Formats: sequence, C-alpha cells, structure tokens
Amino acid sequence: MRTRLRGSGKSRGRARRARSRPRSSRTAIGPSSPTAASCPRNETAPPSSPPGCRPVRGRSISSTGRVPSCWGARWRRWAWRSPRLCGSGLRRLGRGRPLPLCGGGSGRGSSDGVALCIVTHNSAADLPGCLEAVGRLQHHPLEIVVVDCASADGSLDVARKHAPPDLPFQALGLAENRGFTGGMNAALAAARSPWILTLNADARPAPDYLTRLLALALAHPELRPGAVTGRLVRPPGPDGTRLLDACGMRLTSTWRHLDRGSGEVDRGQYEVPERVFGATGAASLFRREALDDVAVDGEIFDTRFHSFREDAELCFRLRERGWEILYEPAAVAEHRRFNLPERRSAMPAFVNYHSLKNRYLLRLTHQTAGNFLRTLGPTLLRDLMAAAWVVLGERTSLPAYAWLWRHRAEIRRRRRTIQERRTAPAAALDRWFFSAGEPL
Repeated sequence: MRTRLRGSGKSRGRARRARSRPRSSRTAIGPSSPTAASCPRNETAPPSSPPGCRPVRGRSISSTGRVPSCWGARWRRWAWRSPRLCGSGLRRLGRGRPLPLCGGGSGRGSSDGVALCIVTHNSAADLPGCLEAVGRLQHHPLEIVVVDCASADGSLDVARKHAPPDLPFQALGLAENRGFTGGMNAALAAARSPWILTLNADARPAPDYLTRLLALALAHPELRPGAVTGRLVRPPGPDGTRLLDACGMRLTSTWRHLDRGSGEVDRGQYEVPERVFGATGAASLFRREALDDVAVDGEIFDTRFHSFREDAELCFRLRERGWEILYEPAAVAEHRRFNLPERRSAMPAFVNYHSLKNRYLLRLTHQTAGNFLRTLGPTLLRDLMAAAWVVLGERTSLPAYAWLWRHRAEIRRRRRTIQERRTAPAAALDRWFFSAGEPL
C-alpha cells in the first residue's frame, strides 16, 4: 500500500487560494516583492532599467538590492573579473568612464586593453618625463608595470611619485640587475592585458601613439600581427633638426639588425604603413597571445641576452611561428637613445661584452643551413673584423667567446626547441635579409 504524504491544512489552503487567483495576478511583481521579475536572457548590454529594478546613480539594481543576473554575459564578465581589474573598473565608473570588459575567463582586459611595461636601471632622470607622457595617452592603459633592476639612484621611488594618479600602477624592485630581459619577463608575469606596450624610460610617446598602433593591428587580423611599432624620432638638435631613431627593424646579409632610418634627417621618409622584419623594444606594441606562443621554458625574452639584441631575437621567434610585424608611421614617439654603433668606443665594457656575445648567440639560435651558405661570405668577413677589433682594441669583450663555448650545449638545446616548433618556412625569413620593408 502506498502512503501519500500530505502537507498541513494551512499549506493546502494556501495552495488552493493560489490556484484560484488569475494567472496574471500570480506573475505580477510589485516594489515590495521579495523576488525580481524575470528579465530577457542573453542580453549583450545591461538594460537601463530592467523590469522590477530601480535605477541608482545611473545603474540598475533589483528591488531586493541585488544585481539582476539577467543582465547577461557582459555584466557577469565584469562583475566576476580579478580583483585588480575590478578595482580599475570601479575607479573608471566613479569618473564616469566606460567600464572595461573582460575577454572570456582569462582575467585579462578587453580586446584592446593594454599593459604598459617599463624596465628601469638608474633611470631616475628619465622617468618623470616618461610617465608624464604616459598619463597623456588618449588610449589609457589598463595597467602600468614598472620593474626596477637594482638601481642606485632611487628609480623605484621616482616611479611611484610620478605615476599617473588615475591609472592602475605596480612598481616591482629586483634585488639584482637582470637586464632588460629579466626585468621585462618580471613585468610580463605581473601584467594581465591582451596587449603589451614595452617602453624605455627615455621614450616619450605622443598622445595618440598607442591609439594608432592598436588601430593598425586591429584593422588587419588576416595578417596575424604579433607586434606593431611606430616612428621613433630623437630629440631635436640645437638647430631644431630632428633625426629619425627607428622606423622598424631590418636585417642585412652580414646578420646585422639595424633600425630603419636611424640617424637620418627626418624629411618624411618611411611614411607608408608596412610590414617590417622587427620591432624595437624601446616603444612597441606586442600581442600577448603571440608572446605566450613563442615563449620557451616559460621565458618570453631570452635571459641569456641580458640586454641588447633581445628584441631582434624575439622577432625571429615571432616570425618563425608565423606572426606578422607591422610599422605605423603615424604613431610617433621621441626616444633619446644612447647606445649607438658609432659610440661603441665610449660604451661601458659590459655593454660591448653583451653586444658581442649576443651577435653570435642570435645566429647560433636562428640561422638555418641554407641561410648560412647564402650569407657565408659577408658574415665571415665581418666576424674576422670583429675578432681583430676585440683582440687589438677591446679586450674587455674577449670573455664573450669563452661564454659561448661554455654554454654551447645549452645553446644547442634551446635552438632545437625553437626550430622544432617553427611553423614558417625558412624562405619566409630569408627574404628579410634582402628587404627593408614590404607593403601591407
């Protein structure tokens, strides 16, 4: 025999009264109702005032004081983002600026969100002007990350003092000087945005610099842009003449990588957007997805390079994985460059040491057999000239050859890892040794 459980008499009475009421009266919800009305699902933007919700300071909340879940994926992505970016959103809301949206569940910002990363070493004199220019950018970065490599001039305190007050800011100090590569890897580990702008402390981007770089990258998704660089110029001279600093990077048959236009008087040359071999780390925009794609053993920048030529090495890896690099001439930044080939004799010894070491390290990692044969004559002649210069006039750089010999096994392992992952054919890179730029 089945036993049917029944509720109390009061419960049965309430149920009968509810069934006897018209259906419309059962679904109507007033201001005092404890539940919010059902709202349309799959909303792409929060409605200004959903049914059963009351507006408060330009936002809508339910009569119970809860945010209606019916606002859809857009609100939930913002509301449940990571604490750091949520704080940024609240500050933007308080200033009447649009809320940043989060792309998916990665915790990073919207498709055009940018993290601005600066590595410093005794850069206290340059930081105020750099951060002032950053604060004037029309496209505001979602975050600014400054990593200091054991400066002795208080660079970290200067960065904190001059950081733009309305932008999220992090200042990290390293106990030792790990160079640009180690500092930038630390900055990238702290950044959470889908785009990364690497910026030297002696660079001053124009207010529309970031806006124009992003516009070019987003306008050509078919090219898979992994990096975009702009038109870098040097500060004007006493007579007002302005020289170009870098308009993208090019390669030569001697395996030199040079900044296009470096040292030329700015007469409006390089005025067309192009594809170029590489982008300088002084002021370039990188897609975070591309950087993660080319990382080796968790490293985006190769720490063996320490400083100098590390941006060229990264661009080799980007191209070997099929990412494109673009040049936008309308994006202008001022760069007070000190390290130049013509100033080699005046450079500190450690600069020349790393520069010599890295020119061979770059080739040992990325040169193919076919490229070796095609460039053998010019590169061999240049290698002999460099060795003679070091032996006769720059003996402080001799340890670079010893370093390469001691680390030969490590270099071979890294080369093998990179070459096994490459997706672009060798010919796709070889053409850049004979081309300074190509149309979009």
